[in-house]
Amino acid sequence: MDMMAVFTAPPQFTALDGRREIGRTDPSLTEKVDGPRLLLLGGRSWKVTWIDWKRRRCFVEAADSGGRARWHTPGVGGAGFALARAARDVLLGTDPAVRLTQRAQRVLAEFARISASPRTLAER
Repeated sequence: MDMMAVFTAPPQFTALDGRREIGRTDPSLTEKVDGPRLLLLGGRSWKVTWIDWKRRRCFVEAADSGGRARWHTPGVGGAGFALARAARDVLLGTDPAVRLTQRAQRVLAEFARISASPRTLAER
C-alpha cells in the first residue's frame, strides 16, 4: 500500500544582502508599516530595500536597530519573541508555570526522549 502526504505552508521569501543569502522570512512583508520595513534575521536588523514578489526574494541592507522577528503559526498568527522563547524554553526542558494536560506531558516527554537520542533526524 502506498501512502502520500501533502503539506501546505505560506510562501517564504529569501532575504539577500547583495548576493549573500541572509535567511528566510514569511509573508509578513505584506503588513503595512510606517517608515522603513525592518526585519530581524541572522541576529541583526535589516532594512528591506526591494521585494521581488515573483521570485519570492527580498533585498536588504544592514540597519543599526529596529528589526522585528515574527514567526507565523497556523491558527495563532504571529508569535512574538516572548511566546517563541517560552515555547523554546519548554522544549528544552524548563517546567512551564502552568498546569499541563496528560497529553501535553506525554508529548513533551516523548520529545525529550527523542531529543536526547544521539541519532540525527535524518537517521530516524
